[in-house]
Amino acid sequence: MKKFFTICIGLILSMSLLTACGGKDKDKGSAGKEQTVKDGGDLGGTAVNQTKDAGKDFTVTVLSIVSMDSKFVKPEAGNKFVFVKVAVKNNSDEEKNVSSVVNFNHFVDGKQGELDVDAGSALLEYEADTLNGEVPAGETFVGYYFFEAPVNSKSLELTFKPGLMPRGDMISFTMDIPKTR
Repeated sequence: MKKFFTICIGLILSMSLLTACGGKDKDKGSAGKEQTVKDGGDLGGTAVNQTKDAGKDFTVTVLSIVSMDSKFVKPEAGNKFVFVKVAVKNNSDEEKNVSSVVNFNHFVDGKQGELDVDAGSALLEYEADTLNGEVPAGETFVGYYFFEAPVNSKSLELTFKPGLMPRGDMISFTMDIPKTR
């Protein structure tokens, strides 16, 4: 039941972030059609630079990982906030949606984790984009996946699946979790 409520809160947060931020950079493409691409902001962190194809529709690149404190929001006792900067390229010829809740999952030191509302709030403090929105055909969407992890956690496995149903197209990235800065 707690997991259900956490997912519901994550969905509500995701939708509110989409509505509140709306921070899309627009430019005119070669055909004069307006294209939308998010840049994700930059929190710095440890470079990862791993790229994998998720089926025929997506190419996902994990750009960096950082663990940072927040001035206003605190993680649960014994935890820290972790932010993973990810670029999702839409290789198809139609617009696709990307969602932190639907497409991503994570495992910290082998244990499945959950998105965290407080980590999402801390991300807003840094004015960085989340991984929620529409990706036009051929374009790339960059944003942050966010969660809390135990202070002494060491490894992260971040997974991406292209749709709602589990398929063979799911990919995963393994990386070290940095200390809080």
